[in-house]
Amino acid sequence: MFVCTGNTCRSPMAEYYFNAAIKSRKNGGYYSESCGIYAQGGDCISEYAKICAGEASAKHKSRPVTEDIIKEAGIIYGVTKNHEAKLKEIYPGFSDKIFSMPENIGDPYGGTLEVYEKCFGNIKKSVDIIIKSLTEN
Repeated sequence: MFVCTGNTCRSPMAEYYFNAAIKSRKNGGYYSESCGIYAQGGDCISEYAKICAGEASAKHKSRPVTEDIIKEAGIIYGVTKNHEAKLKEIYPGFSDKIFSMPENIGDPYGGTLEVYEKCFGNIKKSVDIIIKSLTEN
C-alpha cells in the first residue's frame, strides 16, 4: 500500500508503476494499491500523473486511508517520512508494517509535466528498490 496526502499524484504513480514492474518478475502474488491520508475520495488522478503512470491509471479514483485498509495491507509505504510518521501516529497498532519509501518523494502537485516526470523518476527508483527487496527475500 502506497500512501501520500491526497492520493491523486504520488501514491497512484507508485501503485501503477509497482504493478507494471512486478509483472515482469516472478512476483509471488505481489500487487499494490494506494490511498491518501487526507484524500477526499473519488478524485481522479492528476493529468500529469496519469501521463507518467500510464493509461492503466486513467480510471484511478482517490480514496482515504482507513483502519480497514491498514489492517488488510501487508506492507504500507508512506511516500515521505512525514507520511510514515503520521500513519504511525494515527494507527500505532500497525507501526510494525508502516515504512517510508527509500527516498522522500516531493509533491509535484501544481507543477509542470517536467516536475511530474522528475517525481516519477524518483518513485521508480524507490519502487525498484522495494521490488528488489521483496523478490530477493
